[in-house]
Amino acid sequence: MAALLAGAALGGCGSSGSRVASPSGTPAPAAPAPAAANAALAPTRVAIISPLPGARTGSTLTVHVRLSGARPAGAPVLRYLLDGTLSRRGSTALTLRNLAPGGHRLVVMLAADPGVLASSRFTVRSPKPAAAVPAAPGAAPPAQSQPLTPPASNTTRTSTPTPAPAPTAPAHTVETPPAPPASTPAPSPPAAGAIPQGGGGDGDADNNGGPSDGDGNI
Repeated sequence: MAALLAGAALGGCGSSGSRVASPSGTPAPAAPAPAAANAALAPTRVAIISPLPGARTGSTLTVHVRLSGARPAGAPVLRYLLDGTLSRRGSTALTLRNLAPGGHRLVVMLAADPGVLASSRFTVRSPKPAAAVPAAPGAAPPAQSQPLTPPASNTTRTSTPTPAPAPTAPAHTVETPPAPPASTPAPSPPAAGAIPQGGGGDGDADNNGGPSDGDGNI
């Protein structure tokens, strides 16, 4: 009798097919939900893959963004904000050109939800100076600047010998007789009543420019 009851119990358990009894008789736990279902329930996140914080880039830069969690319907629309002034819209990849040298701050956010964002700081390198182009073989060297000097005359100057002076005849010396001595004009006779001068009269002082001596001899 006990054997028949045990067989009936086993037959009843096998016919249900919905549960598999564990050795202890406790039902096995249900299988975990798929990972895709969990990801659909997670909030949307934005991450900047490049440029990484502190990166040094050129003046042309392609920004790459990764979205995780719940994906918005349709193509994702992101807003790119550079240094708080330059604003662009695009997908998860956007190329920026003609960036000025120096530090920059990039912010990427969901256009539909600006609270979902990520940021990164990077530096644009200064352009390198242009290298000198080597001259082609056999090419003439570049002309060097010369100080400004007046051009030399193309006229060739030839030295003309100076002819010797022609001999001249000796000059004849002409003796000039000495000039006669200048004649001293005779003293003019004194006027009437005047005292003769120049040692005339009696030769006193009054005859040589002095006052009359009153001797009456004039």
